[in-house]
Amino acid sequence: MVSLRNFLKKKYPDLSSSEIKQHIDAGACLLNGKIERIGSKEIDVKKDRIILKKLKDLQKKAKIQISQKRIILSDEHILVYDKEAHYPSTATSNKKEAHLHGELKKQLKIANLEAVHRLDKHTSGLIIFAKTNKAKDKLLKMFSDKEVEKEYLALADGKIELKKNKTKIENELVLIDSRSNSQKWAVKRKDSKLKGKSAITEVFIEKTKEDYTEVRLLPKTGRTHQLRVHMKYLGHPILGDSIYGESFEYKKAFLRHMLHALKLKFKHPINGELLEIESPYPQDFRIK
Repeated sequence: MVSLRNFLKKKYPDLSSSEIKQHIDAGACLLNGKIERIGSKEIDVKKDRIILKKLKDLQKKAKIQISQKRIILSDEHILVYDKEAHYPSTATSNKKEAHLHGELKKQLKIANLEAVHRLDKHTSGLIIFAKTNKAKDKLLKMFSDKEVEKEYLALADGKIELKKNKTKIENELVLIDSRSNSQKWAVKRKDSKLKGKSAITEVFIEKTKEDYTEVRLLPKTGRTHQLRVHMKYLGHPILGDSIYGESFEYKKAFLRHMLHALKLKFKHPINGELLEIESPYPQDFRIK
């Protein structure tokens, strides 16, 4: 007997451990004709029939096509782009992997373009780049001073039951796994001696269904994976999150975690104009 996860690792050496987990979580693995989402499930390789439907969108994209329609704002100092999911914002340790920052510079022929913040690979939505050193320095300080207001949209697993449609999560996060590009964080336990980082998120209920909830998330701090960790802490991980979701009530398969950077509110770093920018509602959030 062997675990389903280890069997798939051996059978599909071209897929990383995280990609194997994403396939399992997305419902792409069939065990004897039924979807199996438990990677630790013990299987009999001689008797059990295992089929893995390879998900093309999980494979590394060789090229990113920059779309003019996704350029939300562009002037001589800044560029705001509506990022698609499935590729990184900036360069990773895998130098061959395409990333948004590099493709914007190359395809739009912008020599001096700097990222001032980032989105996770599978998070979609608004991201800001600076075109001048002056704008970069000012934007970095604005992010550090929490002068950039961010609002995210997420689909959370299960029906969230709250007395009010708003709650505030305030705790400390600690890094518990840094062995790969995909870090893993957790809420600090009271008995932990690890040094934590303060994290605050406001959660607003937008729409509730029997097996999922649409929420707006307002991060008041900017910790790595903060929103994903906080939704897990709330007991309702973001749908499709293969790192922080152990199992899901909602049974539809997703090719990415359902998190979208919906709005940005900040003053233009050069002329001081107040900018309120919103991304269109993501098409893959329209689920039943």
